Amino acid sequence: MSESGNTIKITKNQDDAIELDALQVKNYLLANPDFFNQYPLLAEELKIPHQKKGAVSLVELQSEQLRDKVHELQVQISQLMTVAKHNEKIYRLYAELNLRLFQCNSIDEMRTTLNDSIEKEFALAAVALSIFNADNALSQADRDLLKNKRFKQKGFFFGRMTQQENAILFGEQEVESVALMLLGDDGELGILAIASKEPDHFSPEMDTLLIAQLQQLLTLLVCKVLG
Repeated sequence: MSESGNTIKITKNQDDAIELDALQVKNYLLANPDFFNQYPLLAEELKIPHQKKGAVSLVELQSEQLRDKVHELQVQISQLMTVAKHNEKIYRLYAELNLRLFQCNSIDEMRTTLNDSIEKEFALAAVALSIFNADNALSQADRDLLKNKRFKQKGFFFGRMTQQENAILFGEQEVESVALMLLGDDGELGILAIASKEPDHFSPEMDTLLIAQLQQLLTLLVCKVLG
C-alpha cells in the first residue's frame, strides 16, 4: 500500500492495483465502525504521524485525544463553577441592596444606600441618582441630550460615553464605562447612572435581568416618596 497526496494505492500483486482517494477510505471507515474489531491488531500496527513523538499507533493517538478532551472538559467545568460563584455573589449583593432600598424613606436615603452598596460592595467607581421632579441635578438640556442619544430603543444603556456626558452625571470622577437606566414608564422620573473605571466592565451585550429589577424597585420607591 502506498500513499501519494490524497490518493492511496492498494496493490494486490504486480499487475493488479486499486487506487482509493482519502475520502473513500474515510467514508468506508465511517460506514463500517466495526472494521477495527475485525482486525484488532491493525489498530496497534498503524503508525500515525505525531507532531511531538514522530509516529504513534492509532490506540496511542486515541488515548491522547481522549486525555485532551477530558482536560478540556475539566477546564470548562472549572470556568463554569467560577462564573456560577461570581453570579451567586452578584445575586446576593443585589438582594441585599434591594432590601436596604425598600427601607428608605427619602431620595437622600436612597442615594446614600446606593453609594454604600454599589461603590463599596460592588467595587464600582461612582453612582448618581438624578430625580427630575425632586432636585435640579440635571438641566432639561442635559436630560434631553442623554435620553435622546443613549436611550433610543429601551430604558437601559451599557457602554462608553463622551467626556461631556460623563461630566454631566459624574462631575470630575474618572469614568471609562457606564450603566444607565431610566426611571418611570417613559423615563420621566429620573436616571440612575453607575460608573466603572474599567473600559469593558459595562458593555452593550450585558444581561439586564438583575438591573431591570433594580430599575423597577427604584421607580416604585421614587413614586412612593414623591407621593
